[in-house]
Amino acid sequence: MFSFRQYGISTTDDIAKANVPYSLHQAVTAGINPEYSQKDTRKDMEFWIAFRKSENLSNVWVDIPLNEPTNLEKHLHSEYIKNYGGGPITGTTGLLQTFFSRSRCSHWVIIGNSI
Repeated sequence: MFSFRQYGISTTDDIAKANVPYSLHQAVTAGINPEYSQKDTRKDMEFWIAFRKSENLSNVWVDIPLNEPTNLEKHLHSEYIKNYGGGPITGTTGLLQTFFSRSRCSHWVIIGNSI
């Protein structure tokens, strides 16, 4: 793994966050498979969404895979469109000139404030 210390990145969480774009850069420039793929991301998000769904239903068991969008996913989708002017899957032409800042892309804030 690449050392991020020279950039002042040393905590485990910060290294993990920095490694995602670094891995993508390596995939594009060196033809290496990314360490954390879209498939991994979707699987992690599905677990996380299922945990939140279970919590909202008094901690009942929730089966994976989720077969339909949850209220949380619907809310995230509508907030995404509101913030960026287009959808992440359809209506993407509205995103072509959009600036994606870290603070604006805060689905964690949306989730924390809405659930």
